Amino acid sequence: MRVAVIGNCHADIVAQVVRMALRSSQSLDCRHIVSYESTTAVDQQFIAEADRTLIQVTDFKNSRPGAQDQAINYRNPGYFPLVAVNFLYPGAGKPHPRASESRTPYCPSGYFEGQVSDQLLIRLMTEYPHDSSASLVQRYLDADYAKIVDLDRIFEMNRIKSQRIGAAASMDLWPKIEAMFRYVPLFWTYLHPAGSLLRDICRHALRQLDVSLSEVEIEAAVDTVKEPLGFAHMPIHPSIVRHFGIEWATPRYRYRMMPEGRFTVSEFALRYVTFEHNDDLNRLIFNIHNNIELNPYLAVPRINRIISASYTLKKIRVALQTYPKGIRR
Repeated sequence: MRVAVIGNCHADIVAQVVRMALRSSQSLDCRHIVSYESTTAVDQQFIAEADRTLIQVTDFKNSRPGAQDQAINYRNPGYFPLVAVNFLYPGAGKPHPRASESRTPYCPSGYFEGQVSDQLLIRLMTEYPHDSSASLVQRYLDADYAKIVDLDRIFEMNRIKSQRIGAAASMDLWPKIEAMFRYVPLFWTYLHPAGSLLRDICRHALRQLDVSLSEVEIEAAVDTVKEPLGFAHMPIHPSIVRHFGIEWATPRYRYRMMPEGRFTVSEFALRYVTFEHNDDLNRLIFNIHNNIELNPYLAVPRINRIISASYTLKKIRVALQTYPKGIRR
């Protein structure tokens, strides 16, 4: 069976769950086809010949020839929604001024790219270039986003957008978002839902396949959903926490920035203004995934100390033993 899963990074996770649910099928070929990139001739042929197609519903038009139109032309696809909100992150989208200079094969967008960035911090860094890092962080924490943007209007626009996409995908997740976002983290960034919402999306997608999967089989596959190694949980500004009454996002809450560690909102802001990041660690983990010789890195005491402090050398050595040829898919 050939299954085309078309969409952004959500679709990649959906494709992984489809492979898990249908792993007993020896002829399974399930491919994630990135919707925001131009489709190749190979992709187009695969979509045209696919037995099942799962397509992510969005509300924007790609500037390049996308896979969505191809799927609609050749198959009657099942649908799952894009889930994204920015009322929690109204300043996201613009990368750190130095992000572009830090782009590498193991960090292709650079550090502090648009989803883990805040235009308020960028503005303060520009307006107060002679302030100390600590002073800039304090200015950031003291700011009130409700005086900069209309947070309630953004919330309402997110509701309308989410419900419109949900209607098209036959899955409206807005009621869950509105009911739960104050009590548990539902988003890692404005474009990345957390595990609870991802599992809902995957469950819906598996049902859309219409291949007689039992609910037990669906739940077993959905339970395998894991966050990608490089994901980051963008901190929510304290004034937004106060405005919406978000109970879990206390000043001491530590947001997970894989693989570098967990940081409070003030620690994150300080790392941002000083452009602090762990390049050695990110390169090492990239090498693990791509079967690149690691012993020269592991022999360096400085890198061993870095690993022990954040990702742990033990986990890396276990990964090497489990996947001696690398874990690149």
